Amino acid sequence: MTPEDKLQTLKNNTSVESDEADAALRDLIALKLNPDGYKVFCSGDDGLDENIHVWAAQLNGITSIGNLSVGMKREAVEDSIAIHRNQSTTPLSPDDYAFRVFLGGAQMLSYGRMIAYCAQGFSAEAKTFARDYYPAQLQLIDHPFLRSQISSEDSQLQQHDQGVRKILQTAYSTLLSKIAADSSILQFLEWRDLERLLAEAFDGIGFTVELTPGSKDQGRDLVLRFHAQNRAHKYLVEVKHWRSGAKVGSAIAEEFLKVIVNEQADGGLIIAPSGFINNLGESITHIKRDRIRLAGEHKISSLARTYVRRKGGLYVAPPDFANILISDTLTL
Repeated sequence: MTPEDKLQTLKNNTSVESDEADAALRDLIALKLNPDGYKVFCSGDDGLDENIHVWAAQLNGITSIGNLSVGMKREAVEDSIAIHRNQSTTPLSPDDYAFRVFLGGAQMLSYGRMIAYCAQGFSAEAKTFARDYYPAQLQLIDHPFLRSQISSEDSQLQQHDQGVRKILQTAYSTLLSKIAADSSILQFLEWRDLERLLAEAFDGIGFTVELTPGSKDQGRDLVLRFHAQNRAHKYLVEVKHWRSGAKVGSAIAEEFLKVIVNEQADGGLIIAPSGFINNLGESITHIKRDRIRLAGEHKISSLARTYVRRKGGLYVAPPDFANILISDTLTL
């Protein structure tokens, strides 16, 4: 369930005893409290008498709390927060019975702070009440507040994702520069690293590149697209890199050809640093052989050099995509 799904679950569920709504509130509150070192839990049956649906704490060396009651749990931690989920269908007033029970129960159990949630928001009187009587202890949160936490979390994740991608791009760019000078480095790369390396190389040269998942890749590792001669072109790349030095056999070539035909691609390229067996294409008809090109370590070096030249600004003319694909390759 996504954060947005949880937000809707919480907003739409008006049941006082809803484990699903409590779990949704727990997970959404955690977006705000986890960065500050808190762990957030559902209270379960232990908290219903006090209308404490969720609680949070900075654990003090406690690794297992499942068998402790709400009160005992609170005593086992350094700082704790009682959290209330109110089902009012109108903005919550300070006279709401469940809200009052929550405040009393949380103070009786000596919670350091309190959070009250109401999807419909809070009346002006409730906000004044919280400010006047619990200025540092009570926080009132509503649906828009939780949505803002989701937006903030998504933004942070996007920033982290962009940062990681930039680091990886720099690393693979550095590797390509080294491979352009010495292809023996390839023997130290794992198969997935080589796929990512080639994706960066083709992308840097100017292709539109899709790197398929590490598993269930539907028989191709890269999908390359480019526009030439007034039409769009699509080529598939299958990378076979075994540290054992095994060579690619005819079965792999035949399966790859089926993928090329099924996807209606213009052609395909098998890249295998360790090479291919002799007589690889004997079982494939001459008509179909033209659809596949074979490439080894020398092709990777060539791509790396082209990448370095383009990144260095030494190419000013648009790349000849078709020639880049077939140069330093063999037919079946």
